[in-house]
Amino acid sequence: MSNVPEQQKSDIVRKYQVSDRFKTLLPYECGPLQSVKPLVDDALSWSFDTCQFTKPQYVRIEGTAVFAGYFWPFTRDRVKFDALIKMIIHFFVADDHDETVYGHIDRDAGKAAAILGQLYEVCDKISDTTGKGRHVSAIHWKPYILAAYAVYDEIYSALNEVQKRRFLHLFREWNDGMIAECFDIKSKRQFKNLDEYIEVRTKSIATMPLIHLIEYADNLYVPEPEWQHPSMQALFAHLNRALIICNDMYSFEKELLDAGGRPDGVYNIVAAFAQIEGVSLEE
Repeated sequence: MSNVPEQQKSDIVRKYQVSDRFKTLLPYECGPLQSVKPLVDDALSWSFDTCQFTKPQYVRIEGTAVFAGYFWPFTRDRVKFDALIKMIIHFFVADDHDETVYGHIDRDAGKAAAILGQLYEVCDKISDTTGKGRHVSAIHWKPYILAAYAVYDEIYSALNEVQKRRFLHLFREWNDGMIAECFDIKSKRQFKNLDEYIEVRTKSIATMPLIHLIEYADNLYVPEPEWQHPSMQALFAHLNRALIICNDMYSFEKELLDAGGRPDGVYNIVAAFAQIEGVSLEE
């Protein structure tokens, strides 16, 4: 089931080359809409207009749009795929504002609570759980939070009531994790073991929102008893752990550079392991 556009293969430039001898045992596919350049370009342009990054800063985010084609390869609906690309870009815009020295937050716990806290208000605004048309003001939201509201609302409106509750829970939980990371860095938290680190990272890495969005992308519905089934929950836990290890090991150098070379500004399994074992990052 492996299907990657040839042009896309030739466009990939890696600092650390992957040998042709390495082959995945798992099937993978890139959705055909990923090759529709006007569709992808429009989504990227829309996201840039609100990201509050310079063009050079945004360029490194643009490439993440390809994740939409791999995460949701069976999507054929252009409106949905547009929303999914914008959601992917949203994750990385929020991440760069949170982690980079040029971002609005730069791992400052107070700023994280204030700025990322606006995403809780986004969830309140799209859900209106009071049923009374309660007004949630957006007048002070950052432009990229307003963009997130447009994307969240588009996806949320297409879900059934069970899925809507799931969406709100998972996206609030992701935000919990993003903010918790900053407070852990501020307090110079000392982890006793990797499980403590993974407990926070499981939320902030956004595996569960990505999995949940398969329902939106492919017009699926997983009833709550099935979603909560022990076998499904065990699978989710394994997927989370695998993604954390792969992502953090692959991105450690980038995150260290994002933090201005400050090891104490990095929230990463490599740094956590070094702290637990009492060794330097070089070791």
